[in-house]
Amino acid sequence: MKKHSSLIALVGLFFIATVGCAKPHYLANKGKSNVPAFRNQDGVACDARFQPSGYCLSVIWEKTPNETDYGSFVFKTYRPNLAEQNANAEDLSAAMFVRLFMPSMGHGSSPVAVTKIDTDTYRASNVFFSMHGQWQIIFEVKTGNKINDAAVLPIQF
Repeated sequence: MKKHSSLIALVGLFFIATVGCAKPHYLANKGKSNVPAFRNQDGVACDARFQPSGYCLSVIWEKTPNETDYGSFVFKTYRPNLAEQNANAEDLSAAMFVRLFMPSMGHGSSPVAVTKIDTDTYRASNVFFSMHGQWQIIFEVKTGNKINDAAVLPIQF
C-alpha cells in the first residue's frame, strides 16, 4: 500500500510541475514582442506607457500582419512598483480601444477589435497596416467618448 501511495504522490508532483508552470493558453507557441521595449522614468520596462496614469503595457504578437493578412497581438496592462522594481497587474476598468495611425500619411487603418481575455490581458485582432512605413498603435481607455488614458506605441511595418 505504501508503494502505491508513493507512486500516486510522484505522479501528482510530476503533473503539477509540468502543468502548473505552463504558459497561458492564449500565448502558447507564440512569438516574442517585436516592438522596441524601453525603460520608463521609473526603471520598469514597458513597450508603451499610458498618460496620464503612468501605467505600462506590454505587447506580444500572436500573428504578425503582412500585406494581405490581418494580424493579432495580446497586450497586458500593469502598474510599475517602484519599491520592488517590478510590475503589478492593473485592470483598466473602462473600455479599451486600439487604433492604428500612420502619422506621415495622416490616416489610420481598418478598425481593430479588442477582446478582454483576463483581468489585465487583452487581445487585439483585425490588425492590418495598409502600407509599409512608420505607424503608431494607439491604446485608449475610454468612458463613453471621453479618453481617460492613452498610450502610443511606434512601430515600423
